[in-house]
Amino acid sequence: MRIGQSALEYLTIYGIVLFIVGFAVALIFVLDPALFSPYSTPTVSGFQGLKIVSQGYSGGTFSLDFQNLLNENINVDGISFVSGSVNSNAFTCETTLPAYMPPLDSDSCNLTVSLPSNFNAQIIITYTPSNSSFSQTIAIKGQVTN
Repeated sequence: MRIGQSALEYLTIYGIVLFIVGFAVALIFVLDPALFSPYSTPTVSGFQGLKIVSQGYSGGTFSLDFQNLLNENINVDGISFVSGSVNSNAFTCETTLPAYMPPLDSDSCNLTVSLPSNFNAQIIITYTPSNSSFSQTIAIKGQVTN
C-alpha cells in the first residue's frame, strides 16, 4: 500500500508541475506571439496625405487599403509596387483607376504577385488634384515591410 501511495503522489506532483509550465508557455504565446513567430510584424511608413488602413500578403495576393486624408479631391492615376526583382503596377481596385476620391474616402486594391513571406517594398501612389487648375501628377511614396 505504501509503494502505490508514493507512486501516486509522484505522478500527481509532476502532473501539476507540467500543467503549470504548459499554462505559463501558453500564456506567453497568447500575450506575445512574436516571440515564437519567424516573421516580423508588418509595418507601413511614409504615405504623406494618405492613411494606410491595412496591408497584407496572403495566397499570392498583396492587398492595400488606403484613405484620402488630403483636404482635396484627387484622381488616383495608378499604384506601383517595387520589391527586389518585382516591379508591377497591375493593381485591381474596388474603384477603377483612375479613380476620383473625395476627402476621407477609401479604396481597396489588390495585386496578384509571387513574393517571399518576408519582404520590403516601396509603393508609389500617383494622383492628380481635381480641384487644381493645373494637372500635375503627384506621387506619394511609402515603404511596406511584411
